[in-house]
Formats: sequence, C-alpha cells, structure tokens
Amino acid sequence: MFISPEFILKHVRPYDAEAYDLISYDPDWPLLNWLRARRVPEVSISLAFDTWRMVSGLEYTAQTRPLFLAAARVLAQSRWEELYAGSRSTVLFLTAPLLHQLSYFSHRNPGQAFDFRPYQDIPLALTIDFSNGRAETQQDVAGAALAADSAGFCSTFTRLLPK
Repeated sequence: MFISPEFILKHVRPYDAEAYDLISYDPDWPLLNWLRARRVPEVSISLAFDTWRMVSGLEYTAQTRPLFLAAARVLAQSRWEELYAGSRSTVLFLTAPLLHQLSYFSHRNPGQAFDFRPYQDIPLALTIDFSNGRAETQQDVAGAALAADSAGFCSTFTRLLPK
C-alpha cells in the first residue's frame, strides 16, 4: 500500500472489516511495526486497534458517534505533539476499496499534490480540534486534496473537497 504510516495514524481509520485488516495487520503495510519502532506502548497499540476494529463494523449514527470520535482520537492525540504541528486534524473513515484507490492515486502521483476523488464517496470525515475537543462531522464526502511523497506514498492532507 502506498500510504505512509504517519498519514494513517493522523488521517485514516477503517470503515469496514477488510479495511481494518489492511490497516492493522497487512504484512505489506507495516503500521504495527512502525508504531513499535517508535516505542508506542503495546497497551496503546492494543487500545487503538481494538477501538478501530469495533467501529469498523458499525454504521455511523448519533448513537455511535462517541465510538467514532474515540477511534479518531486514539493514538493520534497521544502522538500529536511529536508528529505534527497544529491543533486540528481530519480523519477519514475509509473502506478497503477506498484504501486501495487511495494507494493507487498516491502511487501515480509521486512528489505531487493531487485531488483524490474516489469512485464512491468517503463515508465519514471527522475534523477534530485537539485544543478544545470539538469535532465536526461530514458524511458522504466527495474526496480530499492530498499529496504524495517522492516515493508515491500518500503523506499529506490539505482539505476535504466539495461535491
């Protein structure tokens, strides 16, 4: 997969079981090893993966919103100051087909900014302000303005794209 671990940690959460498997355990996409190499405590990794697995099988509703917010915040908030400047982050909840499309678009645009307009809408985007804890929810998002590093790994989120 051509999506950097940093980008996953800050901007992506699974929205179905297959996406969860890709993000969490795919040997070709070593997020787990990346987290361990940065000495993230195993309990934090387990908490994150358990939370991601739980929401990956849920539909977003008013009742499940707190679980999705927890999934968006877990790990990202604890690593925020180390990895990123700023107080806001947008987290995209992606299905496995969307992850594959994102990887494809990224790989085709090494070292460039690009508009990711997948074949189906992004089911959910949560923009979290870590300074005050508030979150803005957007459903059925048309896409996102992104950038890939020189190797073609998706590495930068700029903004959500309007329909």
